[in-house]
Amino acid sequence: MSGARDSYDPARWRRACWDEPGTIYFWSGQRRGAYEVFSNFAATPFRMPAWMPELGDVDFATGEHAFQAAKASTVGEHERIRQALTPLAAKRIGRAITLPAGWDQRRHHVMLAVVRAKFARGELCEVLLGTRSALLAEDSPHDPVWGCRDRNGGYTGQNLLGRALMRVRDELAADAEHPDRRLGITDALRPDRPQGVGVAAARNSHVHLRLVDGERGGLER
Repeated sequence: MSGARDSYDPARWRRACWDEPGTIYFWSGQRRGAYEVFSNFAATPFRMPAWMPELGDVDFATGEHAFQAAKASTVGEHERIRQALTPLAAKRIGRAITLPAGWDQRRHHVMLAVVRAKFARGELCEVLLGTRSALLAEDSPHDPVWGCRDRNGGYTGQNLLGRALMRVRDELAADAEHPDRRLGITDALRPDRPQGVGVAAARNSHVHLRLVDGERGGLER
């Protein structure tokens, strides 16, 4: 690995404010265009392992469907969310069921797993890599946690979705730089993956994929 990769700063996409020039803003509500695909509500079908192992690999219509399905405690709940007609319907079902233990901590791992699977290949992967080093920020006026806006309309939200996208972009770029070490994202989410290997050549890029309380796709940096 290069020296730059070895000295990678895991906090490099953290910001106190998300109003820097050149920032790419996205939101399914009003920010239409090429980067709307970054929104969890965008119609971007993709395949990944179900959160219920007995279901195997399944198709999700949007990132929101996949994220909300991770809250399910039964196959029935999982499939009801996965097959919801719209991402808003999936979100409403997910909010109505009992959350699994430790969800506030696990949700970050879940979102990263979803973003990894969604942007693993094809046109979506190219769009994400095409943003190069630009800041990515979800410009939702309603969500100061996953989005970049605060309750007063400023740009001091946590932007956790934008940060997840930028982190996965780094991993994909590392994969492209070292194709001999690449492990497909869907494969990396499986519990039987090679230990110590991740989407961006795990150990050497300071990215570890792990299972959190049996959860698929959990990770820590």
